[in-house]
Amino acid sequence: MTMLVKTIIDDRRVYALAISPDNKFIVTANHSHKEGSVIKFWDFPRGTLIKSWSEDLRDVHSLQFSPDKKYLLFTNRDDSIIILDHHELEIKHVFKEFNKYIEDSYGYIYQDLAFNMAFSQDGKYLASTHDAYVIVWDYKLKTPMLVIGEVTKLDKCETGAHVEEVIFSPRGDYLITGSEDGLAKMWSFPDGLHIYTFEHSSSYSLMDLHITPDEKNLITSSSSPDGGIKIWNIITRNLTRKISANIERLILTPDGRYMIGGLTDNTLKVWEFDTGKVIWTTLAHEGFITSLQLTLDSKYFVSTSMDKTIKIWSLEQILE
Repeated sequence: MTMLVKTIIDDRRVYALAISPDNKFIVTANHSHKEGSVIKFWDFPRGTLIKSWSEDLRDVHSLQFSPDKKYLLFTNRDDSIIILDHHELEIKHVFKEFNKYIEDSYGYIYQDLAFNMAFSQDGKYLASTHDAYVIVWDYKLKTPMLVIGEVTKLDKCETGAHVEEVIFSPRGDYLITGSEDGLAKMWSFPDGLHIYTFEHSSSYSLMDLHITPDEKNLITSSSSPDGGIKIWNIITRNLTRKISANIERLILTPDGRYMIGGLTDNTLKVWEFDTGKVIWTTLAHEGFITSLQLTLDSKYFVSTSMDKTIKIWSLEQILE
């Protein structure tokens, strides 16, 4: 059984995805250097288009709802992070102080693509990735408070390679970054000191990072032959398990019991975390899987692809 609930067909390749906290709609974004990006709102689970919005958007890579669930945040090509009132389609704030912060602190202006972002669990801080940098913002004050790594040149810092992912620990006492050189780095917070480097892969970008709810394990994933899914003991820093799979996207259920992966062969798989056993798989798309997202109640998950489709799957039925 495919467990497919609904297929939504878009007119462009879909790159970013978010599901509203009330499970009433799906938000997607696509990007084109020539035509710009469009953010679309789809009814969940019927899949009908509710509305769309585009206002000088370029390369929207990340979508996320604010901790208070009132706003939609997304990254933009001009190195900004935008807070949008998704009811009124009105911009409430644009994070653009980073350049001034770098100029004041390090003596020059730097600008590059804002790529990804993550909130601390208490909602007080927002971390965003910008080329080889990670900036941590005070979300209430809307001001930058920390650059991860010591900025030494115009385009380099201690993180080195382009940073693809960033996550906060559940307690907020450290962050982990994942970069295109296959390294996951642990940084103390709020002082931003480098603690440890997990060497996931020798040649491929890290695609996703997850910390299990008990904070005992770090999960890293990539599409590389020597990467796949790796599970590390956070305390001992030892690699405890590896699952061979060429991963494009990976998510972890909130209870830490299951992992859902989108693979380079366009299939979806569900694994038991404790055993590593595959309990379900299906050929899901005709193009690369670009994003995966669980609904808040974990009954469904959504996949998007370069084949211009958005698909809703029943995790509840898969686990029966």
